Amino acid sequence: WRFVNILFGMLDANAAGIEIVRNAASGDDERDGSHCSVLGCRFGGAGIGIRGTATSFTENPFNVEIVGNKFNACTYGILCTAAQPNSWNISHNVFQGCTNAITAKLQASLVGPGNVVYGFTAAASSGGIDLRSGGGNNFVTGNNLGGTYSNAGGYNGESGDQWQGNFGSGGVTT
Repeated sequence: WRFVNILFGMLDANAAGIEIVRNAASGDDERDGSHCSVLGCRFGGAGIGIRGTATSFTENPFNVEIVGNKFNACTYGILCTAAQPNSWNISHNVFQGCTNAITAKLQASLVGPGNVVYGFTAAASSGGIDLRSGGGNNFVTGNNLGGTYSNAGGYNGESGDQWQGNFGSGGVTT
């Protein structure tokens, strides 16, 4: 699957522009959004730009690339909480005016370089990049992070994650 240069306007705060799911049923019942590319799209308005995994299909989609997109005023730019997406590449995206930029239980994924997270409006300790409860071993690097760069400021990782070379209010992360 490849989505290129499309404008998505979500129906309401719970609707997703794109939903990437995977299940292991057989034959025509199998659904697998792994290896999907979302390139140069715009997600605008209330709702979820990209939802990875849904409550009815909870297996881990692999090798998804989300590159060069703009998320404007979304409730969630990227939301993945029903499973642990594996080996995703989320880079060169702009999250502007979103309540939450990236909230995802990622594992062994790359977040950056080149993501820009403008100020977000979620409550303290969430809203920026939140990878808690994921499989860990993610690499978060080369991003411009709005708000206060800290756990309390909305940037949270998981065991084994590496956060380095990001630009935030406190300078460059190490």
